Amino acid sequence: MLSVLLDKIKDQNNEDAVTGVCILLMNDIKNCYETQQKKINKIRKIDYPKIEKERLKKKKVPEEALIFFNSVYTGSTNKKKLPDGKGTLVFDSRDKDYPKENDIYIGEFENGTKTGIGQYTYWNDRNIAKHPFLIPYYMGEWSGDQYYGVGIKIIDSFDDRASYEGEFANNTIFGFGKYHMNNQKGSTDIYGYFIDGQASYYGVEIHKDNNGKIIKERSGLTEYNLEKKTRTLLFSFPWEDTWNEKILNTKNYKRKEIIQEIYNAIIDKNIYQIDLMTNKFKKSKLLIKKKHMELMFSANSFWDKNHENDEYTDFINTQSELMHKLNSSFKNSELDNFKEEIDESTKIFTSIKKKLNK
Repeated sequence: MLSVLLDKIKDQNNEDAVTGVCILLMNDIKNCYETQQKKINKIRKIDYPKIEKERLKKKKVPEEALIFFNSVYTGSTNKKKLPDGKGTLVFDSRDKDYPKENDIYIGEFENGTKTGIGQYTYWNDRNIAKHPFLIPYYMGEWSGDQYYGVGIKIIDSFDDRASYEGEFANNTIFGFGKYHMNNQKGSTDIYGYFIDGQASYYGVEIHKDNNGKIIKERSGLTEYNLEKKTRTLLFSFPWEDTWNEKILNTKNYKRKEIIQEIYNAIIDKNIYQIDLMTNKFKKSKLLIKKKHMELMFSANSFWDKNHENDEYTDFINTQSELMHKLNSSFKNSELDNFKEEIDESTKIFTSIKKKLNK
C-alpha cells in the first residue's frame, strides 16, 4: 500500500521526492516513539512503582484476605466485596510440579476487574528450557481484565528473547510500538504499527550484529503485507546511525501535510478507526465486563455447597464460555449482543438462586 503511494510520488515528481518522503516517514515514526516513551516511562518509573511500594509496605493492621475465584486477594474492596482500588491477586499454580509458582498481579481494580495501572507477573508456564532466568510480565494499562492502552511486555514464548513497548488492545499487541528481539546473530528492533502482534503496513527496522553494530543495508523504512506475509525494505539507512543522526530531527516536530495524508489513508483508516481501538468500544466493553463480573462473583459464592447441582454447574460453565467470548470480542455490534445475554443470564440466575436457597 505504501509502495504504491511512493510509486505515484515518483511518477509525479522524481526519485529525490521519494527519498524525501521516506525520510519524513521515518522521522514521523521516531517522533511517535519518543512521544509514546514519555507515557511508558511515567508508568514504569512513577505510576506503577508508587502502587507497588504502597502494596508491599508492611501494614500496621494486616489486610483481610478474600478468596476471589482461583486466587487470593488483599486490598481495597467496594460495597459488593469486589476488588476495587489498589490490591494484590495471588493465583493458584496451574502446574502441579511447581505448586509454589503463583502468578501475581499488583495494581488497580474496578468492580472486580483489573482496570487502571498494574503488573501481572507470569511465574507459571514460563519457558524455562529456553529462558531459565527470564520472568515474563506485563506492566501497563488495563481495562476489564485485559491489557488495554500502553504498556511493556517481556515475552519468553519463542526461542529468541523478545519484548514490546507500546499499545495493546484485548490482551494483544495492537497499535503503535517497538518490538525488540535478541538472538545469537544480533538483534532486531521494529518501530511501527502492529495488528494482533504482527508488524503491519510500514515501520522502521533496525538490525544489529552480535557486536551491537547497525547493519545499515538491512535497516530502514520497511513495508509489511499481512495478506502475503511479506516484508519489503523500501529505503535503507544512508549511513549506519541514521536513526540517531540530525537527518531525523524530532525537536519541535510537526507532521508534514503529505505524511498526514499517508497516515490517514493507511494507518488511521485501518487501525485507529476500527471499533477495537476507539474509546467508545473500550468504555462500553468495560461496563459490560463489570456487570458480568458481579454476576459471576455472586454465582461463584454458591459453588462449595452446590458444585454437584447440574443446573447450577451448567449455568457456571455457560458463564465461563460467555466470559471468554466477551474477552475476544472486537466489534460494537457484538457488545450489544453480550449485554442482552448478560441481562438474560441475570434473570436465569435469580431463578436458580431461589431454588438453591430452599
